[in-house]
Amino acid sequence: MTNAKFRIKNGLEILETSGSAGTLTLVDGEIDSDQDLLLDVVGDITLDAEGDIILDAGGNEVYLTKNGVNYGQFAQSSSDLVMRALVSDGDIIFKGNDGGVVTTLLTLDTSNAGAAIFNKGITLGGNITGPDNLDMVIAPQDGNYIDIDG
Repeated sequence: MTNAKFRIKNGLEILETSGSAGTLTLVDGEIDSDQDLLLDVVGDITLDAEGDIILDAGGNEVYLTKNGVNYGQFAQSSSDLVMRALVSDGDIIFKGNDGGVVTTLLTLDTSNAGAAIFNKGITLGGNITGPDNLDMVIAPQDGNYIDIDG
């Protein structure tokens, strides 16, 4: 099927130029391939669905990649969702829109064993607990104090 060319609805082209014996099937709006499928696009790709967008990875992992380098991963471990930074000492940062200003809400510091750095405060609905054999210290920054209101 060397240099086979298919055109589907307003300019979507599917080309098989590698000379391999792969099969690409288009049936009822589904693309089915018996080999890896690569979309190589100069600009952006937009997935726009009236319903949900579902990523179903039979290999158990979804990677975030820039210029061929994996920097993030979503996976399932037992029944847990695992979100992982793949760059050594690369932090995981949660940001939000606070009144029109992009604000860092939480940083998980990978170079410090996952220390959680909150931008403003922490509201707890339970206890703070730690290992049984380890002292816990609450150490405010210089000039600040701890207010315990019971």
